[in-house]
Amino acid sequence: MADDASRSPLRVLVLGATGNLGSALVERLVERSDVQVVAVARRLPEPDARDERVEYRAADITTDDLDALVTGVDAVVHLAWAIQPMHDPHRTWQINTGGTARLLTALERAGTRVVVHASSIGAYPPAADDRRVDETTPPSGIGHVPYSVQKAYDEALLDAFELRTTCRVVRLRPALVLQRAAGAEYEGLFLGALGSRALGALRRLRAPLPLPRDLRFAVVAAHDVARAVELALDHPDAAGPFNLSSEPPVRAADLASTLGLRTVHVPWRLVRGVVRLGFALRVVPLSPAWVDMIRVSPLLDTGRALGALDWRPEVSARDALADAIGGVLDHDRGATPPLDG
Repeated sequence: MADDASRSPLRVLVLGATGNLGSALVERLVERSDVQVVAVARRLPEPDARDERVEYRAADITTDDLDALVTGVDAVVHLAWAIQPMHDPHRTWQINTGGTARLLTALERAGTRVVVHASSIGAYPPAADDRRVDETTPPSGIGHVPYSVQKAYDEALLDAFELRTTCRVVRLRPALVLQRAAGAEYEGLFLGALGSRALGALRRLRAPLPLPRDLRFAVVAAHDVARAVELALDHPDAAGPFNLSSEPPVRAADLASTLGLRTVHVPWRLVRGVVRLGFALRVVPLSPAWVDMIRVSPLLDTGRALGALDWRPEVSARDALADAIGGVLDHDRGATPPLDG
């Protein structure tokens, strides 16, 4: 996307534009004179929070006319995704995989030239150790985790789409995406009111945080992922999957120290049991399947993104974690509160 005043701006449609990653991407793209941003979400920001440089459209990917939505755009960035309601995986399947299938059908009919799809580290199968996986690892998912299964299924939909079209398809497989402005979103998705109160009590009492000894997971800042999207749009030959992750991996001690606490080591089965009980009683929004996914989630080799996109994270994993936790503790809502699902 060269900045050339003699050319019309590239029209980039961002689906899921008000979410965690979407908001970071729109914030970057609006600074480009060679890009016209079309921001699409089920619920748009309040009028006084909208950017006059952005064209906003309200749409539901599961029901609205997507043919009309994608007509006349040069590139589509598909970030629309529902994590909740975890109690209703049929509903999230309808939104996530059904929505993606509808979108790809519309893109095929429109002859869209470029699509950037937000996949996930969650699309990968379980990892046995700390060895890093690269993009040659098949995204076969974790069979009993709805989020993982849906991410993997969407990648299969993209496989079929690529066979049918000449569209350039970029798949980003980021680690857990973090930013301060999504603090209230994380709180609602994973902690709930009870989890927030429990965390607050631990901090007030300076009590140890119960975590598994071998906890480790990969994260990446939302603005670093947004930059990867921008680079993928800029590089006309970029296609295929790209792992995105910051360093070093977050471990139990990092999580506790960021909260100003120390750790007490507990077995995974205890953590899962507590989450399972809270989820069954509907006082915790986090499914125990997410505990399983975190336990076996791989670490990522990001060499392909470095080589093909010249992408490297600007924010360390620990800084990204501290930023997000600060947002959770301050109940940071950003411009648009998260949808309930």
